[in-house]
Amino acid sequence: MLALGIDIGTSGVRTAVLDETGRLVSRASIDMPVPGLLDGRPIQNPEIWWNAVAGCLEKQIGLLREQRLDPDRIVGIAIDGTSGTMLLCDAALRPCTPGLMYNSGGFTVQARRIDEVAPLESHGRGAGSGLARALYLLTLPDSDQATHLVHQADWIAARLAGRGGFSDQNNVLKTGFDLMENEWPRWMEELGLVKRLLPEVHAPGEVVAPIDAEIASRFGFSRECRIHAGPTDSIAAFLATGAREPG
Repeated sequence: MLALGIDIGTSGVRTAVLDETGRLVSRASIDMPVPGLLDGRPIQNPEIWWNAVAGCLEKQIGLLREQRLDPDRIVGIAIDGTSGTMLLCDAALRPCTPGLMYNSGGFTVQARRIDEVAPLESHGRGAGSGLARALYLLTLPDSDQATHLVHQADWIAARLAGRGGFSDQNNVLKTGFDLMENEWPRWMEELGLVKRLLPEVHAPGEVVAPIDAEIASRFGFSRECRIHAGPTDSIAAFLATGAREPG
């Protein structure tokens, strides 16, 4: 059995395949262009992310086959992306907005609205929060066509699964999710974030969906392969240090 990890950074995409002992079997990478700007804030066409992921997967699978390893041995895939990078998409996963990058900020108008309704302990507060970015996205043209609010890793996972509507506990924290109650708080509806836009939230590592049949056929994955909830890029980096126990 093998597992595949996909890391989406600012400058590129990296993949790694591990065996059941955690040993690195193979890895690949591919570059991405520098994000552009909208209203002075960094943005990127989400299709750039998907094309980079697809290109990196093709490269990765080629390397596996050079090692005489069949990609249908991959039983699980997890994705991490830059924390706070998000977009709105429709039911067919077509982007309704640009991807608003993690290092965008200055959402003071949105932050004031959040301060009016959010409790002091909410991680959704602040002019650079994921929740503030989400409110800004709702002001853009075609945002009314959206079905899903997705973080970068959510959108790539959705493309691999062929459906959206899920995220993980790490990505949603600064988008206002209440981890203590394990739910989206009702006060978010006062901000215009209707419940249908918000994803179902899973713990990192949980299975969220089977792989899409067309994706499996395209890349040579088994149809038994499963997509797992991943972390944010910073949490993935922490886990990579091997610091798994207190102290």
